[in-house]
Amino acid sequence: MLESEDFPRSYLKEGVKTLDKIKKSVLSRFQKNKANKPSKIDEEDISDGIYGSKCTDDVKLPTLDSITPGTLVLGSVALVCPSGLRIHILNNIVGFAKYSDLFDSADSDTNNGDLANDRDNRLSSPIKIGSTVICYVLKVNYSYLSLSLKPSLINRDLRVDNIYPGLILPATVTSQEDHGLSITFNSVSGLNGFIMYDEQGRESVKSILKSSYPINSTVNVAVVTVNAERGFVKCQWPWLYKTPIDTEAGLVFDTLKPGLLLKAEVLNVHNIVLEGSSKSVFAGYTVKCLGSINETISSLHSFAQTNISNEVEMEDFYSLVGETVECRIIQVDFENKKLHMSMQSQILKWKGPMGQAFKPINNKIINCKITQCFSSGFLLESIPPTGDDINNSDKRVLHCYCAIHDVLDDKSLTEETIFSSSKYSVGSVHECRVIEFDYFTRLTRVSMKSSLISEEYVTPFELSASDVVKGKIINLVNSGAIVQISSLVFGKVPLGHLTQVPVTKLPEGLKVGRNLRLRVLKFDHAHNKLILTAKGLMLDDTDPVVKFEQLHVGKKLIGYVTIAKDTLYTTNGLDPQSANSDELEEPKVGKGNQKIYVKFYNELKTVLSPEEVKKAKELSMDLNTDSVVKCAVTRVDRAKKVFSVTLDELKISKLLENKDTTKKPRREKRKLLCKQIFKDYKSKKKLKKN
Repeated sequence: MLESEDFPRSYLKEGVKTLDKIKKSVLSRFQKNKANKPSKIDEEDISDGIYGSKCTDDVKLPTLDSITPGTLVLGSVALVCPSGLRIHILNNIVGFAKYSDLFDSADSDTNNGDLANDRDNRLSSPIKIGSTVICYVLKVNYSYLSLSLKPSLINRDLRVDNIYPGLILPATVTSQEDHGLSITFNSVSGLNGFIMYDEQGRESVKSILKSSYPINSTVNVAVVTVNAERGFVKCQWPWLYKTPIDTEAGLVFDTLKPGLLLKAEVLNVHNIVLEGSSKSVFAGYTVKCLGSINETISSLHSFAQTNISNEVEMEDFYSLVGETVECRIIQVDFENKKLHMSMQSQILKWKGPMGQAFKPINNKIINCKITQCFSSGFLLESIPPTGDDINNSDKRVLHCYCAIHDVLDDKSLTEETIFSSSKYSVGSVHECRVIEFDYFTRLTRVSMKSSLISEEYVTPFELSASDVVKGKIINLVNSGAIVQISSLVFGKVPLGHLTQVPVTKLPEGLKVGRNLRLRVLKFDHAHNKLILTAKGLMLDDTDPVVKFEQLHVGKKLIGYVTIAKDTLYTTNGLDPQSANSDELEEPKVGKGNQKIYVKFYNELKTVLSPEEVKKAKELSMDLNTDSVVKCAVTRVDRAKKVFSVTLDELKISKLLENKDTTKKPRREKRKLLCKQIFKDYKSKKKLKKN
């Protein structure tokens, strides 16, 4: 491919081709200055202690602090929740994409009603756990990234003269045709495209993809051919596209996108020489790609998944010098003109709409054998427990990764000391604490630290809503208290949940170092925080409801009040941006345009009807934000997943009486009906015989 034929003129700057400054479009309003990045801990932010690790190898992966807004990254969906997606990206960094940042159609006022009605389907079909996604970094927070999946944002500079075969791009589905999907890439360039459901015409595949990608949903496609005159792009599914960009193809840096499959020539091998030993530790490669770009590949991303179980000597790494390898771009840093790539087989395999979920292992502590040693840590293989009483799920052999900073509690020991020790040689067996499964690398993260072996909780996800825990206050801020539950798990108790009766300022008796008995309300995915309550009534609740399936008419509940603007909510009572807001503070609204909600655990909530609000005021009930209320379920609509409650004690007592008096007669009616149906069936059978 000739640069002069397919791409705009470019100039060389520090060995990297960039678009002419005159032709660069204005940066998105979301892109921030590097100076706006948080340089210190925000008083309301909580460090979870295990995300964004810093590698010590010569070929370093980016850390959370080094990522800038406007960067494009490849990620894998780790969790689908009502408010958006939790996404794993490189180097154990996590990000969150709100529902309003998933689809371009979320910006359209005309489609807001349809989006609300189709909300659950949209989240459960085209975006599933394990799916590969391309993300735009909106903001860098202290412990996570705010991300967007909108095609118009990721493709903001895309034009007919800088699109080429091999690019993997997000697009918006405009219509479903008989043989495929019609798509558009952004609203500025006018580029449209088409992708077939299945080139072999299989109806089963067509049915899956058609249901997976409804109109206005976001789909990732690989560019096959471009018709410049028509502004039309023929596409293929990324998991089917197997043609990497050639090593000598001179592409403009600003046109690169994460997910691009390419060939690279290995120029050099990096290693760390251990003092007093002839051994050295592998640290990564330097490769040449895309004509004039020389980039490094970290040690963790230089391993194929098939080689994890086999020991690799340094000679094997050096044997690749001069050879051509296949890589996929996992990050494009436009500000620093830096690429990050991966050779991992699990990343080379694109995960489509069905994703690839992972069933968590039951055991928190497992025995693992070291199979690979490199500069940023160890690759390990779990040793399944023996015995007939062990579940099948526990007998799986897990591929694990232990970062170098998770090996020992003693921070005075250097990496060279750890690598030189025979205790951590290849083949040695260690007791490890499971941290979490990384959906990006498909490796289970573990720690060898003795202090974590006995730790009950090492991530907030080991806690469930309604769990009762003990926390120590480590900081007091205007909006509440930051508490420490374990050495790595922190949480926040909002101001209104510090006491039984909501307060407007911190209680005088509350001090740093005080221990509190707390109950988990939820994990705030949008802000990467664990939210807890210290309210006595909620702590004493013996039968808390955490799932919609637990609800039934007459079920007694204990919840807390929140107030929201009426105009922010759709006909279903759900708004893509505001209905799932995790902020517990009362918004400033007028008297005539607000709705009162009762929240419970895990985002379970319902709106109080005007009649209930009026009755509560007559009974002088406190309906201020964060006030605790006792209620009972009066109606459950399982199809729409909505329910109603009453605060009136007389209604509650009647519901309980009716529940006891009607339960037996209803059961008898069902029995009589079944008997009658069976008799009719027998009589029809006799008539047929006669």
